[in-house]
Amino acid sequence: MGDDFDQAEIYIKEVLAMPIEIAIKDINKELITDRIVPGVKLVVTGGQAIQTYFPNSPELRTHDYDLKLIAPDNIPYTPRIKRRMLLLGKAIVRYIANKLNDYAKQTNLIQTVRNKYNLTLRSNLSNGNIFNSSSRLRLAYLNTVKFRLSNPTKIRTNAIVDVYVVNPREIYHYETFIGGNKILSEGSGNYYIPHENINGIPYAGMGYILWDTLRMIDYAYKHKLAKYQRYVDKKDAMLNALNQPKDKLSCNSMKGFVLNCEDKYYDCTIRGTRYRTVNSLLRFAITEGLIPPDRSIVNKIRETYDLNYLCSVVKKVL
Repeated sequence: MGDDFDQAEIYIKEVLAMPIEIAIKDINKELITDRIVPGVKLVVTGGQAIQTYFPNSPELRTHDYDLKLIAPDNIPYTPRIKRRMLLLGKAIVRYIANKLNDYAKQTNLIQTVRNKYNLTLRSNLSNGNIFNSSSRLRLAYLNTVKFRLSNPTKIRTNAIVDVYVVNPREIYHYETFIGGNKILSEGSGNYYIPHENINGIPYAGMGYILWDTLRMIDYAYKHKLAKYQRYVDKKDAMLNALNQPKDKLSCNSMKGFVLNCEDKYYDCTIRGTRYRTVNSLLRFAITEGLIPPDRSIVNKIRETYDLNYLCSVVKKVL
């Protein structure tokens, strides 16, 4: 299952999944009003999209969020549009880093990581923040939110959020793959990446993430990358999950189009106590230090998640 650093990275991502997803939701509300790039969206792709569709496959748990900033296909990719997209990418990681720092300061995250994994979440000496935004260039296609973990002999820098500004001429553009195929074009919509909303957040479509995994297998094989086997294992785990939809697929992500999941709610039992409402579960999560006692944050969580999903998140991080 990996070393303590790997397990701690996964744990930190799971604890911070809700503030990250709420930030994505809020960012997309703001992007709707952008005058220079109307219709621009921030979409969850990569490992977290896979984990959202297949939450019951341990092999598919991921360390971070891969986000892609995409514009509608009908918007010409002019220098002005390109500059605006790059500026948005930089602003987005700053916003997410600030939200994560605010959230972490109001929870037991630092102490819990120390107790569970004997590792220290290190703050930045210049600003005192744990989570910091980073870009290789002043205006870069890849922008990252990073944090550092350490023990007495080692310091490791980790990305918890990557925001990639998609250039339509790159291979990330789905049209490169479908090549005018009528069947595949039907589900791609008016965006580089076909996607659907889950809890009001755009996630790359299941077909896209499977294609993207196959693309990365091919790329890693050709370039002899160490990650090759990891991508192969990920592909196999997805195929295995598709063979066992009843046990492996997420009702939460499927409920929009699977009637059997639409009204399937159950009581949530944790440590022998049954929580029948979102409010009662939120009160428990606050007392455990998993969620800050901040009314605005609590209201956002209440608006975004149902009891099933919130219960699964709390169980993961206890």
